[in-house]
This record gives sequence, C-alpha cells and structure tokens, in this order.
Amino acid sequence: MPDLSQFKDKFGAFSVSDKTYYVAANFNDLCDMEDDAGCNLLEALNNVAQTGECTAKQLRGLLASMLVTATMPDWPKDHKEQLKAAGQLIRYNTANNVAIAIAEAFYREVSPDLGEKFRETLDGQAQLAAVKNDIETEEKHDQSQEVVAPAM
Repeated sequence: MPDLSQFKDKFGAFSVSDKTYYVAANFNDLCDMEDDAGCNLLEALNNVAQTGECTAKQLRGLLASMLVTATMPDWPKDHKEQLKAAGQLIRYNTANNVAIAIAEAFYREVSPDLGEKFRETLDGQAQLAAVKNDIETEEKHDQSQEVVAPAM
C-alpha cells in the first residue's frame, strides 16, 4: 500500500463504519466522471464549497471522482461501478461528513493554508455545538430536578 501521509495537506477525510476515506480535488477526475455522473460536477463542487448544498446525484458524482483509491485495490475501474460503490459510502448519517470532506479537499487544493483554516473553523463550530448541547442537557437536568410543593 502506498504511504499517503506526505499528501495529507491535500485531502479531506470522512469515516464510514470505523474506516477513514480520503478525498482530493482533481480537475481531470471531475471531467472524466461528469458524463457518467449525469451532472455538472464543477458546479456541484463550487456549491458544496460555498454553501454546503448539492443534489444526491452531485454528491455521489463528486465522491466517485474525488475518492483517493490508491489504498483501495478492490475499487472498481469502471465509472458506472465507481458511482455505485461511492453511493454505498453515502448514508443519511454520513452525507454531511462526505460533503464537508469534499469542501475541505477543494479548499486544500486552492491553498493548504485555506484548507487548514476551513478545518479549524469546522472544529470550532463543532466545539461550540458541543458546549451548547452540554448547556441544554444541563438545563433539562436542572428542570427535571425542580421540586414543586403540593398545593394546599
């Protein structure tokens, strides 16, 4: 298996079933997959990077064209089969993480520094969400502990 660690500043990553997958932005791969994907993948990549939004077909096409398969010897060679295999990695609970990894790979391709800032922003947002969740959980716990005296 090739060692991809030297290229980590070019990748976005996501996990499915405790396995980590890497994606990297490559214009030629987008072009090669576009006809079989049946959608404009460059437009989809711009949408994901700017708004986080795309269609299911676009997300599958982006993943199929951007997945780093150097460490995946069993990955299909045929584009139609790659699309199906990529679709198997996208689940309702992983679609957002796939889109984030794709956006991160795009920003890392533009500039490793920009990719790092994107990741730091995401990590900061995740930390804020966790703190907010902790506060809400604590408030619910406090409310459930309140004792109401019986009316006389």
